[in-house]
Amino acid sequence: ITVTCVASVGTVVGLVTSPELGPLAGVTVTLTPGGGGATGATGAYSIGGVPAGPVTVTLSGLPTFCAPAS
Repeated sequence: ITVTCVASVGTVVGLVTSPELGPLAGVTVTLTPGGGGATGATGAYSIGGVPAGPVTVTLSGLPTFCAPAS
């Protein structure tokens, strides 16, 4: 008997928004383990081929905010 196992993969989807700016386009999304991508005009992303199990999501390229002077 031969048993072949195929790793399960999935897709991680999400939305990056800011209360001040709304949807954030162009933010880099990195999955560990997994792949990466960038948010579109609506702030949405979809990254396929992600291995089953826990995944860490890291965002980069977020806008910086300055607090108003008091």
